[in-house]
Amino acid sequence: MNHLPPPAEELALLDRELVRLDARRVQLLHRRTWLLGVLQQPATPLPPFPAHPVPPAAGRYAAPLRPGAPAGQPRPAVRRTCCCPWAACC
Repeated sequence: MNHLPPPAEELALLDRELVRLDARRVQLLHRRTWLLGVLQQPATPLPPFPAHPVPPAAGRYAAPLRPGAPAGQPRPAVRRTCCCPWAACC
């Protein structure tokens, strides 16, 4: 058996839903206007990337340097005592 609300209740439900949809439409139109304004602004150029000297011993997969260590001396190997690769729990 299907429950059909009386016509007056159905009309009230439809009116509430239309008000909710109108509010959402206004919200989306406001967001669209804001995005168009952001996209039409000229983009500011990024500052130049600073060049950092790379020690000759350091390759693409070399260990990072210790803080305060002279250039060219990689971090010593650390023996891990657990299974996590970052050794945060050791």
